[in-house]
Amino acid sequence: MALTKISGEVIQSGIGISVSSVGIGTEVSISASGINVTGVVTATSFSGDGSGLTGVAAAGLGSALSSDTSSPLNLIYKTPKVLNVGEVGAAISITVESDEASAYVAYMPAGSVHVAVGGTVRVALGTTVKTNILGVFD
Repeated sequence: MALTKISGEVIQSGIGISVSSVGIGTEVSISASGINVTGVVTATSFSGDGSGLTGVAAAGLGSALSSDTSSPLNLIYKTPKVLNVGEVGAAISITVESDEASAYVAYMPAGSVHVAVGGTVRVALGTTVKTNILGVFD
């Protein structure tokens, strides 16, 4: 059964779902094992540990050694030891600034920063930058 809107009238009993009127995705199928959605699902919050999620980038962890999700290498990551700010002949300037919601802390997995000749890295007043947050570099 394909639906464009789920309402209390179409929810099957016994599968632990209670909604009054919720718009979800472009195609929805409901079975005893759960809800499958094609399209976008939004919510005010999600609960659980997220271990069953797929297709979600692991922000800040680095790059997976494989893009093949069936490979164990897809769960092993690498990250550069050095964050390069600019290159020879292409210096850039950046400002690192965090905010109150983040306790004025910014972080990165790299262990150090290399700034190209002529480039600058400015840390805004009140911001703390933590490097090697994963603890993988000596």
